[in-house]
Amino acid sequence: MWRRLAGLLLVFAAATAALWLLSSRLSAGQARRPLRFPSDLEELRELAEALRDYERQHGGAALALFCAAYLYKQSFAIPGSSLLNVLAGALFGPWTGLVLCSALTSVGATFCYLLSGAFGKQFVVYYFPDKVALLQRKVEENRSCLFFFLLFLRLFPMTPNWFLNLSAPILNIPVSQFFFSVLIDRSHSVTNHLFGCHFLLGHTAQTACDGCGSIDTRDPHQEIQQEALEAG
Repeated sequence: MWRRLAGLLLVFAAATAALWLLSSRLSAGQARRPLRFPSDLEELRELAEALRDYERQHGGAALALFCAAYLYKQSFAIPGSSLLNVLAGALFGPWTGLVLCSALTSVGATFCYLLSGAFGKQFVVYYFPDKVALLQRKVEENRSCLFFFLLFLRLFPMTPNWFLNLSAPILNIPVSQFFFSVLIDRSHSVTNHLFGCHFLLGHTAQTACDGCGSIDTRDPHQEIQQEALEAG
């Protein structure tokens, strides 16, 4: 049991170090600020501006860092992916952001599934015996229509998604059904991307959101005053 814990901690430490090194190398802006996960909308706007600036100078760098950060959160069941969903809408546009986040969520959740299967089965059963037993009964009752039952659990959760990701290998859920149930479930998040794209672009420079159409953020009263001054 302790060997499994040591193995999980080693994987987590290696992933954290790799993400930190990538973030340090791809630090954005002239001040070379280290990038970090946003904790509120204000930090999210600042991060969006920093990544846009860096993306204009080094194509693909922001995408690489975003993908690495998203997979890190999903793989280790770390909360806060909703802010990254909004960030994706602002950086890449709502539809590209939707496709990107759906794919990353599915891959990251599958990594979490595999890590739990390799290192965490005993810990999940030890710390959550009642929840695991309840899910086990429900899965066995719906084994004949397991894929649709998984979709139901995602859309109308009786347990948090992170716990479902951790307990899935214990419940003998095939990884293929697990992956596609997560992928289909993410389609409803398009509203988050649309909201995030328009919200962030309303407070920052208009870039990166071709899918949202043209957004005019100019003040017409200031333009009229400027024209009057020029005419005078």
